Formats: sequence, structure tokens, C-alpha cells
Amino acid sequence: SAKDRGAHDSLYQVPHRPPLDSSFVMKHDKMVRLDEKLFNMNHSVSGMPSEGDEEVALPPDELEGQRFHCWVLVRAGKREMAEDVFVEASTGKVRSTDDLAYKGVEAVFNNQNYWVDMQRKVAVKDMTWDLDDFETWEFIFLQSSTL
Repeated sequence: SAKDRGAHDSLYQVPHRPPLDSSFVMKHDKMVRLDEKLFNMNHSVSGMPSEGDEEVALPPDELEGQRFHCWVLVRAGKREMAEDVFVEASTGKVRSTDDLAYKGVEAVFNNQNYWVDMQRKVAVKDMTWDLDDFETWEFIFLQSSTL
């Protein structure tokens, strides 16, 4: 009968399961989008919002100044660079070392050494990048070799 056939078909149907979503990944993606939005709103190249930017009131950032972010420092003189620049590791965008978006530098490193920033009260735009100046940079390994 049709009733028995319907019961028999339901025995062999694969139940639909909800998609498996990681709450960590979702929170991380949300934070990345929020960080990019904050960065773009507060630190646009011209200092003014560009066309299409919406004025959105964002909640205060509870973690302001508590996040670590890495970027690549490309030194002037090598690779035909006229000035020192930062390359954002997450976006690939090139930014000046004078960009006000950067709050501080903890350390720099290359394949030969690791230098700790001793210029604790200096804004990033006012920092000296001479790694052989032992009053502003302290190297960790015995040989000092500039980037």
C-alpha cells in the first residue's frame, strides 16, 4: 500500500543536518571585517571618507591597544625603495611608516637576528630604523646585522 511504501521510504532517507559552523572562525571573521572597517574609516589616505563610505557609529573597541598585528618592514635602498614602508601582511597594501594607524613596534627580525624596540615612548612615525643604534634597538643574538 502507499502508506507502507511511505514508511519504508522514510527508513532509508538520510536526515538533513545543519551546516557545521565554527564559532571561533565566525568570531574571527567578524573581528577581521570590523578591524578592516575601523582601519579604513579612521585612516584613509586622504583623511576623508571616500565615496560610498557610510557613516556608521561603531561600538567602542574593548580590545583597543591589546591586539598584536604583524606587518613587513621593507627598508629603503634595497629593492629600489625610496623610503621605508610597511606592507600589511593581511591585505598586501603598502603604507608609509608615518601612517598614524600604527600604534607601536615591539620588535623587528630577519633571518639573522631579532631586535627589540627600546624607543618605548616614541610614535611609530618618529621612530629611527637604524638597527645598529644600540640606544634605540637592542639585538638579541651576538652578531648585529641590519635588515
